Amino acid sequence: MEDQLSWSLYQPLILVAIVFVVCQIAAAVMRARKNSEGADRVLDIGFGVALVGAAWTAVLLLISLFSEFGEIYDMVAILLVVGIFFALLLVLLFLLFELLPSRFRRRPRSQGE
Repeated sequence: MEDQLSWSLYQPLILVAIVFVVCQIAAAVMRARKNSEGADRVLDIGFGVALVGAAWTAVLLLISLFSEFGEIYDMVAILLVVGIFFALLLVLLFLLFELLPSRFRRRPRSQGE
């Protein structure tokens, strides 16, 4: 296998997506023709196909972890930097739009004053 994962490993996911969409459309047509039992059967088949796609995705994940093991450190470092950046941005925006305006907001006068 090459340095990168082969394109042919991803083709089953495309096939799974196509079969899933066809099952959904077929079930909608069957339900429109008042065949609920058949529609449910086709939806079950579509769900099974989606489960097969999920299992294949797990296989691809394991293949990529073993074939690109040296890149895991870089991936984790990038995720940490991006996560910290967005956490700081969230805190800054919270301070700007929630805490500061409430401090400078005028309080309504009571009726007695």
